[in-house]
Amino acid sequence: MARGFDDMHRFVLVTSSLRQCLPSAESADVGNGVERAMGMFADHRAHWFRSSAVLLHYHKWLQSPNDASLIDTEKGQQCIYVNWSRDVKGPIGNGGGGQKNQSYFDDISWHKSRELTSSGYVVYHKEYVNAIVPMAGSIAVETEEGFNCPVYGKIDDECLVHAFSLEEGEYLTSVEIRAGAWVDGIRFCSNLKSSIWFGGRGGSWYRMAPSDGECIEGIFGTYGDYLGSLGIRLRKSNYSENFAPVSTPSIESDIGIGLVELRKNDELINFWEFARCSPTEFSLPESWWKPGTSSEKMEIMAVDTDGNICRSGFVRYDEFMKGTDCLEEKTSEKVLQVKDLA
Repeated sequence: MARGFDDMHRFVLVTSSLRQCLPSAESADVGNGVERAMGMFADHRAHWFRSSAVLLHYHKWLQSPNDASLIDTEKGQQCIYVNWSRDVKGPIGNGGGGQKNQSYFDDISWHKSRELTSSGYVVYHKEYVNAIVPMAGSIAVETEEGFNCPVYGKIDDECLVHAFSLEEGEYLTSVEIRAGAWVDGIRFCSNLKSSIWFGGRGGSWYRMAPSDGECIEGIFGTYGDYLGSLGIRLRKSNYSENFAPVSTPSIESDIGIGLVELRKNDELINFWEFARCSPTEFSLPESWWKPGTSSEKMEIMAVDTDGNICRSGFVRYDEFMKGTDCLEEKTSEKVLQVKDLA
């Protein structure tokens, strides 16, 4: 056996028939998987699963190097992402742990509730991203009386302050993030310019960008003492019947998904392996989470066929779903208005 793949120099494989295996990876009944896995391993000790061997199979040390993997390594590019629904990218962060007592934010709701248009963001940072503040038109972000805009995070006197303003006709084209347990650094890119890196260089690098026919509508995520996670909300360029509905979380990879693990309180609930045929997208079954239950301790670990790993937590996922339902209702109303005019 072996633990800590990044620093191992040898491993031994031991087989045993004393334990039963987890439910089949093809099974979509995640509820049964929770009951069996948590019941079998209630001692909370280290255990080996079939998914451990699958993870080892995709480790870069045990693969023959290829041109694609070398290029990705040079760029530091992550090829795999976890998206909470089809109309968002991310959020990135809260992977492998994180801050306690985080709050949820969604700048679209703030802008729409005041009939304002986004005009950029102010970022407060040091070695991590401490806070982010949305800007709106000519409204002053901060005055002597305090902030006029919401502050997503905590600010102290040592923070550096940078603003990324969007002029008329300018819009976001991508958001780059370095993150692990929280957001280390962030960079905004528009159709006219790119910002410097705000924050530090720790964590893994990700780039979130809309697909063809979509645009970035705003940002969402969580915050505590630092910015815990950040994602982008997408909108179709034109309202249509094909607008993506709310869906279960999905995993997306440019080169192919090799393994997906679903965990709760660090205990393995279920896993899906794709050793024979690696899809570029995989959605969790609808039974993975029941509305009204806590998802704070839920986490996904996904591995692509080049061994890149993405860990994503579900801190404040229930609030995200409530906000998404509200936005979907408003979008449906606009679609009906467009149909009536036609």
